[in-house]
Amino acid sequence: MDYSTLANKLLEFRAIACDPGAVDRSIDEEYLRRYKWCEENRQIGIRNAREMEARRKGNAVRLNSQKQYECNLLSKMKSEEVRNILKEEQNKTEESLAANVKRKLEEEDRIIHERTMLRETEPELRDLASKIRAKLVGRILESQIHSKRVEKMNEIKQEVEWEKQLLKADAMEESYEIMKSKLRDEKLREEARQFTYDKLTGNTQKDRDARADKEESKRIIDRLVAEENKQIEKEAEERKRINERIRKEYQKFIEQCEKDKAKKADEIEFERQLLKEFSAYNNRLDERKQVKKDRINERIKKQEEIERERELERQILEKAQREKAELEAKKLAEKKRLCEEMKKYRQEHIAQNQSRLCKEKEEYEVYLKELEKHRAKVEAERQAMLKEYAEYLKMMHAEILIFHQK
Repeated sequence: MDYSTLANKLLEFRAIACDPGAVDRSIDEEYLRRYKWCEENRQIGIRNAREMEARRKGNAVRLNSQKQYECNLLSKMKSEEVRNILKEEQNKTEESLAANVKRKLEEEDRIIHERTMLRETEPELRDLASKIRAKLVGRILESQIHSKRVEKMNEIKQEVEWEKQLLKADAMEESYEIMKSKLRDEKLREEARQFTYDKLTGNTQKDRDARADKEESKRIIDRLVAEENKQIEKEAEERKRINERIRKEYQKFIEQCEKDKAKKADEIEFERQLLKEFSAYNNRLDERKQVKKDRINERIKKQEEIERERELERQILEKAQREKAELEAKKLAEKKRLCEEMKKYRQEHIAQNQSRLCKEKEEYEVYLKELEKHRAKVEAERQAMLKEYAEYLKMMHAEILIFHQK
């Protein structure tokens, strides 16, 4: 194949098809073809080398496995021999240990028997043993009495600790009630806020209804506050009654402890101090309740101020909503205008692309026709060259035959 002629033809086709990269692509294709051929040869060499390496590794693995088997067999024989020797030595050691233990047990039995016989034959030793036994019994009884006394004192301390825990539980219950009342107040504020918001978002008729609802809500709030105050007073009376009963029972317990033992003077003084603290705690609790009532009245006043502020907020909110609606209308009009412009631009762009694609398609069809003509011409030239080469071979064969005949 004449590559110079082919390059010229490709240049002509490039001029026809307006494709400046046709020659470069042909050169790249030739380079890729040669590169693939070299890569195939390299892969064949690598595959042959891997096969040889696999054979060498297989032989090495087979030799290693054979050596490993021989080593395992020798180690097994050696371990069995060592195990038999150790077993014999262990049997000898166990027999000697059993004999020593038996001898020691016999010696201890003999000593115990001699001591027993000596105690039975000697009356002084028997009396001494009885005295020692009586002394041990006395010590045991004394320790039992002491342990019972300590146990009784621990029970008394435990009762005092229970009373302390009861007082702590009352304090925790009071804090829990305060927390519940705070949550109830927060819920009432949330309901009042929601009610005022619903009232501000209504029309004229609803505004008139809202005034009536406002009065009704105020009556409801007053009624709830009154009920809450009654509930607080009732809980205070119940708590006071329980505290009085606890104090009386505690006083009885203290008097009983004074009658029992004078040793409890320090504990009784501590309990009296505890009662004083408990009464002071009740006084502080009453003060807190009064503060709570004052806070409720102050909260009612604040609620009225909040309702006035909500009215101003409603007016500001309506103004902001009107401005927002106007701004959204402007944005919507601008968005529609932009959509129309984008739609028009896309239609023009699609029409331009279609015309360009049609033109490129026609140019490509012309390029394909010229390429087919060139391929036919090249094939004809190749067939002619093959025919000439065949005639040349025939001629050379005839000359060789003539040369051999001579």
